[in-house]
This record gives sequence, C-alpha cells and structure tokens, in this order.
Amino acid sequence: MNMKALISTTEQVLTGYRVAQVAQDGEIFPVADTMFWIGCTDDTVADQFWFDPQDSQIKSIAQSEIVPVVEIQPEIIDLQNEGQ
Repeated sequence: MNMKALISTTEQVLTGYRVAQVAQDGEIFPVADTMFWIGCTDDTVADQFWFDPQDSQIKSIAQSEIVPVVEIQPEIIDLQNEGQ
C-alpha cells in the first residue's frame, strides 16, 4: 500500500514538524502552502510520528531522543572574600 503523510510546517515537534494525517496515495487532497504530502511507511501514525527536515525522514516520536532543556545557573563569586 502506498501511504502519504501530511506534514504541517506550522506545528513544531522536536526539531521538525508534525505528521498531521496519514492517507493512502489515492486519497490525498490539495493542502495549504504551509503543508505538504510525503511518502511514508504503512506503520506511520498521525501525531505519533514527526518529519525531520534535516534528513527528510519521518521518525517515531517514541523512538526519538528527547534532550531535556537544562537551565545553567551561573556560579556566584564572592569578590570581597576571593583568595582568603
């Protein structure tokens, strides 16, 4: 079965874009300029996969490495007591 994924470039997921819908090749329809269809595997599921523009691949959200955002706290330096 030839499947297509509808990619929404206005909805960011990880470092790419949301897979908004999946349909058989014969069931696709015209979309807005901010969206596009791309071929995908039969196991692709909307909202569980994302499109990575770096390598033009569709990837599983569950299997993607999610890097937590860590806020770095600057070290407090006591200039009056430095070197004592």
